[in-house]
Amino acid sequence: MAEKQGILVFREERNDRRIGRTKGAPMLLNGLMINVQRRLEKRARFNRLAAEIQGLSPREILDLNVDRTQMLRDLRREIYG
Repeated sequence: MAEKQGILVFREERNDRRIGRTKGAPMLLNGLMINVQRRLEKRARFNRLAAEIQGLSPREILDLNVDRTQMLRDLRREIYG
């Protein structure tokens, strides 16, 4: 009796997997769109902050006691990991 239940459970899981595959395509597309949206948001944030760094005058850079290229490098690491 337990073996029959095991077989039934296996068949139910298998059927669920088949159903999941048909439902998986829209979910995959949704995941792809979310990924693209996150990348675009990261790019926009990077561009906005990079423009702010590029807009600093040499005097402001000296006052901050940092290197512009190092700031951009740190920004890239912060945004993209």
